[in-house]
Amino acid sequence: MIHLKSGSKTTEKVWDLSLLGCRVLPRNTSRPGTRIRLQIIYNREVFKALGRVAHARPLTGIGIAFTKVEDHDQLVLEK
Repeated sequence: MIHLKSGSKTTEKVWDLSLLGCRVLPRNTSRPGTRIRLQIIYNREVFKALGRVAHARPLTGIGIAFTKVEDHDQLVLEK
């Protein structure tokens, strides 16, 4: 996960992955509206997208809504 404004990079666990977004439990909470770039790797498949923090809740993580997904990445996500 890369915060687009600051350029800071983190490696986090992702869950609740869907076609519209996912949830992440980051070390540092991001504010709603924060724009990010995601790269998710699973079973040697790579999914990339741009997203925005939709909500942030202590102990339950942040919800990320995908804002831009390229066609190839959409196919990976749908798998």
